[in-house]
Amino acid sequence: MAWSFGIRTGGMRRSLLLAAAILVAWGATACTTMKNAAQGTAEAVGDTSRKVVEAVTPGGGARVRHTVAVIGMESQFGPARIGFDGHFASAMTGRLRSDCRDLLIDESAGGLLSSPPLLPSGRIDSFGLGALGRPRGLEYFVVGTLNGLAFRDEKKGFWLWKGTRYTLRVTMRLEIVDSASGTKLLDEPFVNEMELDENRYEILKAAPVPPLDEISQPLERLLNDAAKRTCAALKEKPWQGFVTEAGNGRLVLSTGSAAGLAAGTRPEVFGPGQLMQSKDGQRFFKPGAKVGEAEVTSVAAGRAEARLARPQPNLTGGVVRLK
Repeated sequence: MAWSFGIRTGGMRRSLLLAAAILVAWGATACTTMKNAAQGTAEAVGDTSRKVVEAVTPGGGARVRHTVAVIGMESQFGPARIGFDGHFASAMTGRLRSDCRDLLIDESAGGLLSSPPLLPSGRIDSFGLGALGRPRGLEYFVVGTLNGLAFRDEKKGFWLWKGTRYTLRVTMRLEIVDSASGTKLLDEPFVNEMELDENRYEILKAAPVPPLDEISQPLERLLNDAAKRTCAALKEKPWQGFVTEAGNGRLVLSTGSAAGLAAGTRPEVFGPGQLMQSKDGQRFFKPGAKVGEAEVTSVAAGRAEARLARPQPNLTGGVVRLK
């Protein structure tokens, strides 16, 4: 009898423990569900609040966005072309539109910039790009250059496990040119590599350049990193526009409603920059002094007019910025 009672007692204990475990699991699940619901509600409220703030911000329902152009280039491959230039312009444009809310990509500038100005060294001419960008309202140029494909075979392991690791390293340079000064806001290399089997390694190495789709894996990673870096670099920069005409206190700006500029916006106005030249021959503009504030009186898609409170002479080529 005692043994029989012990079995029933042990079974009851196991049942109670199982019931308790079920209750704990149910409670954890309920808490997680409630937490996720709360987070979803908070995110929804935050998103709604952001939209309300944007709706009352000068600029037609959204804050004024930076206007940029994207350029892809190749170097160090001689006459052989891999097609990186077009791929970078298209892929980077898509990523920036997705990742950077505050950017307006001017794709119409592609034809103008199909052959961007270069220095004798073959590097991008930042000052020349700035001169092209200001009349179009382009604040920045995002330039990606494929400038390195390196094949490597490295011994690995030891004794019976000794072998060779075959890789292709891809190097891309990311530059962001500031049109206002004609200088580089950013100039950084990005490197990624892919591992290959021996046969594929020998085939790609023997070709003048590997086909673009053969290096898609490292290129995707490079483009993702470059897009994040671009967004971070431009996120905190104040919006700037350019004065294309000026007279009697009236200013014509090369940016309009397409970028979010609206009547009533009050930008600060700076005079034309002073042309400078570095020891290595690089030209750039030294920013002009602040001359006052203006109020935007009318806007079109790609231009705007503003009125300066205190008229100043010789403001064509000047810069306007939002605080």
